[in-house]
Amino acid sequence: MMARSGIDKQCVKQARQALIARGENPSIDAVRVELGNTGSKTTIHRYLRELEAEDAAKIDANAFLSDTLRNMVANLADQLQKEAQAVVDKARTDHAEQIAALFREIADRETQLSERDKQLQEVSAGLAEEKEEHANTKAALESAVDDKREQELRIRDLEARLSEKTSQIASLEEKHQHARESLEHYRQSVKEQRDAETRRFEHQMQQLHVEKRELTQKLGEKQEDLSKLARENSVLTTRLADAHTALETLKSENQALASELANKSEELRRFADIGTKYATLQGSYDDLLTSHQHIQEDVRTKEVALAGLKAEVTTVTKLLARFENTPKGQTQKNKRGEPME
Repeated sequence: MMARSGIDKQCVKQARQALIARGENPSIDAVRVELGNTGSKTTIHRYLRELEAEDAAKIDANAFLSDTLRNMVANLADQLQKEAQAVVDKARTDHAEQIAALFREIADRETQLSERDKQLQEVSAGLAEEKEEHANTKAALESAVDDKREQELRIRDLEARLSEKTSQIASLEEKHQHARESLEHYRQSVKEQRDAETRRFEHQMQQLHVEKRELTQKLGEKQEDLSKLARENSVLTTRLADAHTALETLKSENQALASELANKSEELRRFADIGTKYATLQGSYDDLLTSHQHIQEDVRTKEVALAGLKAEVTTVTKLLARFENTPKGQTQKNKRGEPME
């Protein structure tokens, strides 16, 4: 029998009647066991004394009743007891069903609570993973920002070097133009001087004309080399301008990437796409840097060639000066070193 939270006189009376009906002695301990081992013995003893006193009073009252009336009262009492017992049994059954339903509901609630705990653990684990992923993504973003800053510094350095190289090329072109003007002026001066002396050195004109034609041919070849070098310098300048434009484009793309990173920082999951785009920009930057190095090598090669060409022009100029500065009437020698007529 399930233990109760408290007892009253009616409970003690029902337990006593149940023991008497089974032919057992309704002692204090037996009644307490019948009540589910609940209630104090003092309370049970008090209720038993009151019930015994009531039974004694009923017996005394029955002595004054006739047999017929006593039978009627006994039958009525028995019927009332049966009806009351039926009501009590039904109440106990309903109570037991309610308790069973409550236990089932408690079990269901415990199952739901266990499932909720499991879901909470899964959510907690997922949250921990999300936090870890967020931390990793944040670290990757900070690394990307640092790389971007480093690339910007490299771009500024490259721009400075390009500006310096552009200035050098401009200076080289200016010197080349001065050399061409000086050479043209010198050729004009030589031509005028040659025309002036032709009338006085007719007997030397043929050999001098041949040698001058050879020198002129050499000068033409050198002039062609100078023109070719000028065209190559122009192409090189264009390539440098293209490289500068590409650098400006790369800088704009880096600035756009920085703006995009600032505006889309909350969408960290798309960082992989940004990383890919940044890697593409890095590849473009590396290609541009390689192209710039090649251009620098070409510039150095052309500068060496220009220096050699200037040396040859200087040599030819000195040689022409020797012919033009030859004193009047001096006997010229042929290629074999023999005096000419």
